[in-house]
Amino acid sequence: HDMPPKCRHGRTFQIRVAALKLLSYVVKDGQRDDEGGMDRMFRTIIDQMRRTPENLYDESWLGRETHLSPNTILSRFRQMTGLPPHAFLMKCRIHRAKDLLARGEMDITEIAAELRFSSSQHFATRFRQETGLTPKAWREAQMSVGK
Repeated sequence: HDMPPKCRHGRTFQIRVAALKLLSYVVKDGQRDDEGGMDRMFRTIIDQMRRTPENLYDESWLGRETHLSPNTILSRFRQMTGLPPHAFLMKCRIHRAKDLLARGEMDITEIAAELRFSSSQHFATRFRQETGLTPKAWREAQMSVGK
């Protein structure tokens, strides 16, 4: 404040510009940390879906877990998996179904119920869409390979 009045205005402006630059760096760092945390959170959810595809992972569950809007969840999920949540879950369920079919311990209706398909017909349809074979044909093919 010991500067002439004309110079003080320029100095105040420079201080404001410097403060805004500093603030923008802080905000950018915070966003990077938040994105890293969001990625970790989504990786955890994705791993959980892979491990336990029989659980219910609907839109309301995802919203409660992430505290994000449905559009943000969909966007981030597609970014990380290439699929929307429901399609990813179906892939996980079909993968688990292959394991259960290969073991041969459960019949197809039990597997469908275990993996929360609405019916064995729905399961067979989704399985065929994914693999090109019905669950029964897939199981028979696996059994013949094992012989």
